[in-house]
Amino acid sequence: MWGALVPHIAPKTYPVNGQFAKLLGEHYPGNGLNPRQEILVGGARIVDAVITHAVMSYEGSVRLLTFKGGQPLPCSSMVPAGTAFEATLRVLWILDPMASKNLLLARIAATQFEELYESRKLYR
Repeated sequence: MWGALVPHIAPKTYPVNGQFAKLLGEHYPGNGLNPRQEILVGGARIVDAVITHAVMSYEGSVRLLTFKGGQPLPCSSMVPAGTAFEATLRVLWILDPMASKNLLLARIAATQFEELYESRKLYR
């Protein structure tokens, strides 16, 4: 499963100076990922998903604020705006350029654990 995501963050695909690419290191197709690389691949997936969620929430908020059928809906637009703001802060927290490599890995791992915990609550 993880191997399918590796080409998206491999140094040959992304710029060599990218934060994930530098941390991922060399990876050759057919080789398994080490635990550090698995965390980074999961982190790239999380960041992509959260950015997508934030953009969709911003778009929904703008649509409610520019409603053409009558008066704008300012109260309704605050719900997706708050969601978008929270998603944006999460991405900024994960990708903080001042964070050390170990802190970045810890933040990604904490986010993955949080996802698992929330998924478990939904399953029940």
